[in-house]
Amino acid sequence: MPRARFSAASHSQDLPWALVAARADPRAVLLIAAIYAFVNLATARFVVDGNSMLPNFNTDQFIIVSRLSYIVGEPQRGDVVVFHYPLQSEAATSSSV
Repeated sequence: MPRARFSAASHSQDLPWALVAARADPRAVLLIAAIYAFVNLATARFVVDGNSMLPNFNTDQFIIVSRLSYIVGEPQRGDVVVFHYPLQSEAATSSSV
């Protein structure tokens, strides 16, 4: 009785792309996960609410803020600093230095 031949190419079409990538090279998946974690730890994302930062930032504009910048140095003139408003923990406030 002839044995059925298994084709990995036809079977990989049924799998999600992440599983196919993990089978191909698990180091690549680990590298992508490490880069993703570093970017999420090193940056924060905010949406501008209000027009207090016009003309630099408009309402509903998406900004990405570096969390590491002021570990190395002090804010300089012209930098935009985002901080949490003490009376509303879920709201962030931005100000220009």
